[in-house]
Amino acid sequence: MYRCSSYRLSTCIGLISNTAKSLKDLQPVARVRLLNVCSASRETFMKHKPSLSYCARNHMKHAASSVLPLQQQSGLPTSVRSSSSASVAHSGQTSSVFAHYHKLLEDDEFRPGNFLAFSTALCSAIYSDLGWLPWLQNHNHTISFMQLLMNDQLDNLIKDPLYDSQPFQAIRHHMLQNADCIPVKDCPEILLSLLFSGLEQTDPLTQALMSICYDAVPSLDIGGLRDMTHILQSQQNRHFRLSEQIVQRLQEILMDDPLEIQFEIQDLIFINPILAAFMSPEMIDKCAVAILSKIKDTFHDLDMDTIGGCFRYARKMSHRVDQDRLIEIKDLAKMALEGYGTYDKLQSYHIAEVCHNAKRMGCYTGPMVEKIQARSLALLRGKEGEPRIKDITNLLFAFTRSTPSGIKKELAGQLLEHLDDADVLILSNVADNMFELAIHDHELITLYQWKVMQNIDHISQYITRLVKVLRLLRERLDYDPTFNQQLTEILLKVLNHRQRFDVAFVVVSSQYILPNVSTVVPTILMECLLNVIPRCGLSLTLLVLHALEKMKGPWSRTLHNQIMEIRASIQASIGEKIENTTQARELATLIKGLHFKSQQKDFALLDRMMGHFPKLTKTMSRHDYLKTVHVFRRLTHPYYHPEVFDDLTSYAKENYAEIGFSGVLDLVNVLANAGYRPTDFDEFSNFTVQVLEDAMEEENYIGQVTLAFYLSLLQIFPDNVLSQIFTFDYLEEIDSIIEAEPDRLPFLKNLVMNLNRSVILECPHLDVPWFHEQYCRDMAQQTGDRVFHKNRVFGQEVDEAMLEVMGLSQYFTHQVYSPYYHPIDFEVVLDGVGQPVTNATGQIISPDDGGYQRVALQLVSNQQLCTNSHQRRGHFLRDRRHLEILGYRVEEIPRYEWNSMALSDWSAKVAYVRQKIFPDSHRDRSRIFSTDISS
Repeated sequence: MYRCSSYRLSTCIGLISNTAKSLKDLQPVARVRLLNVCSASRETFMKHKPSLSYCARNHMKHAASSVLPLQQQSGLPTSVRSSSSASVAHSGQTSSVFAHYHKLLEDDEFRPGNFLAFSTALCSAIYSDLGWLPWLQNHNHTISFMQLLMNDQLDNLIKDPLYDSQPFQAIRHHMLQNADCIPVKDCPEILLSLLFSGLEQTDPLTQALMSICYDAVPSLDIGGLRDMTHILQSQQNRHFRLSEQIVQRLQEILMDDPLEIQFEIQDLIFINPILAAFMSPEMIDKCAVAILSKIKDTFHDLDMDTIGGCFRYARKMSHRVDQDRLIEIKDLAKMALEGYGTYDKLQSYHIAEVCHNAKRMGCYTGPMVEKIQARSLALLRGKEGEPRIKDITNLLFAFTRSTPSGIKKELAGQLLEHLDDADVLILSNVADNMFELAIHDHELITLYQWKVMQNIDHISQYITRLVKVLRLLRERLDYDPTFNQQLTEILLKVLNHRQRFDVAFVVVSSQYILPNVSTVVPTILMECLLNVIPRCGLSLTLLVLHALEKMKGPWSRTLHNQIMEIRASIQASIGEKIENTTQARELATLIKGLHFKSQQKDFALLDRMMGHFPKLTKTMSRHDYLKTVHVFRRLTHPYYHPEVFDDLTSYAKENYAEIGFSGVLDLVNVLANAGYRPTDFDEFSNFTVQVLEDAMEEENYIGQVTLAFYLSLLQIFPDNVLSQIFTFDYLEEIDSIIEAEPDRLPFLKNLVMNLNRSVILECPHLDVPWFHEQYCRDMAQQTGDRVFHKNRVFGQEVDEAMLEVMGLSQYFTHQVYSPYYHPIDFEVVLDGVGQPVTNATGQIISPDDGGYQRVALQLVSNQQLCTNSHQRRGHFLRDRRHLEILGYRVEEIPRYEWNSMALSDWSAKVAYVRQKIFPDSHRDRSRIFSTDISS
């Protein structure tokens, strides 16, 4: 294809003029395109030379192709969207369908039994004839219909030509007259096909068919219910009563044995996510059971559409369906995809559906990725014809962030050449892919920005599309400050004229506008935010918070006051949400969003949310328990909450069958890290030991060792289990896991070492050997001083105080290990009369030598404490316990005491350290000793 990337505007006009003699000679759509190009400023044109030169090539091609039908000369959305575009007359397959069925009508042979065949043939023909549009996903009528709606072309390309057709008017009149004679089971599909073909929702035929469908719902099968769900989606207004009827009929069908229900998997996995809001948890579970049963029954016959549908179902229902069932559906879909034998037959739309959803579910891994990517590259490189923008966009989903840079460059080149053909849907999908693949091609970003500006009026009407586009542009803010300013102004205009009360639009716009603000938040945005924040759900509230976090300082006083006002409104809204939570899982979701996902952690807000937990954990469901435990486990530092811990412990003991092994393991993890022993410790100990003993009969070796390790932190040591773990056969199983999954080596080695050490020191009667000496020595060399206290200022101050107390550095040791490699910040050895022993002689003194006392001074920083208290973490308590078993006297120097008012002057700090090393009984002796040495 001829390509020139350096034409000036006058050159483009000249080329087109020479081809068409004059502007009047151009075909209508090409003329509109030329006018669109001419309306661009010279500066804009020169900035976007690649895209406009491509436009010019298309203008020349269309101007010279007068033999083509008019509609085939308007492939670019820029032109198609032009207000000058006229409706397009039917041709091709659509004309043939009308000719055939109009002939039947004239011959009085068009019967109600033919209505279904006519409707489906018409719908297929219309979208087939629209195949010249490079952006139309015409393999799927639902998506195509949505694209035409998004691009404001439903009237021009579908509805107006339909109603302008005389054969259709005659057929429509005949169908309306005979509506009562249409077979009831055909009505949903007839109505759906006609709606997709352009039949108005207010048309009398629509109303008549809708009435029949409404009455027919109680007798429909699952396939008919899917058509009714499609119809619901196409309606401008929500039909709650019809939705409830569909759900009620589906519930009646699902009352039968899932194995005996006849349905297509695609039907149920389409209905369930759309109508889930009208379904009870029990019904959602029944749907999942039926889907899972059908997948198993037809596993070897699953086609690519169904596999992609299963991934989509798992993604959309991830927060509603039982996790065990969801995992099984996901795993079966992945197995079916891995075993798919004809990757070379996949089309771009198959690849988009499967890869997009499989990625979201974490299933896009293994050898199949290479095969799918190889097929995608073949299609991109024209193996089955030159790809168009819809194909390129679909195929991008096959690639990942780790795709080689050479291939990414090739993908960017394809986009650069064809992006000018993109519509609203494709622009949002391209944004998704460029963001995920980390494509940073400057020329491509510039062209993308230009296309967004062309289509912003349409994009702004569809919030999910706008979110995708703005997310990409937000990450590329530094590319073009002028563009950022222009887009900000457009968003503010849209906000002012059309969308000021649309909560989602206000929030999404603020995500883009606020990071660009340098002096003052625009008045309209400020007013809108303060208006919508009280009505925002959690997810939207978080978006506003994240936008505020990305604002760059320094701020003027006015801007600072505005930000504080927005934050105060958010805090008030959040406070109301906290007070209104009635279930533990709801509070867990709040904590996840407001704390985990926030860049600036608000611990006062965390305390407020955590303080509400005891009101909700007295009565819990399985979901409440799992969500609550998950929140406590995910915290970077444990949160000490005894009342909630006891509630969780009670629930676990009473409902082990529901939460299973993993539910107990996560709870023990939380308790051990927080260093909390439950109130009913003996009963809890017996319960967890029984769980571990039962688990030893399975082959979950990692789970068994992990639970045994966390129990050891709580001083729970089941002798029979530990004896089994430290056998040759069992450890050989662990080694085999490490060989198969080398990524787990550091975690498993450290886990087994810590458990080995604990058993040796706290269960000497088991006579377990210490076989980690070399491992610990190697790790000590590799980590250096990283395992010791990390706060240099704190450590240096204590080191100076130690020197002042002891007189010479030879009388204490900094950063040493115990015989079992516990890190010790400072060590002092005292003789039988309490005098320090110098380390200059090189004499090695054993910790259990009765003639000496070894003092271990451990610095306690915030890392060793729970978030909300001075409670020591489980690992720290274990190490202290072990050092005491080894014969050390352990003294702690907490940072919160070191920096307290009581130790505000240096002499107080020195006296504090002296008191730790030399208790009251040795105070005078230590003072004399220190003075003598210093003199």
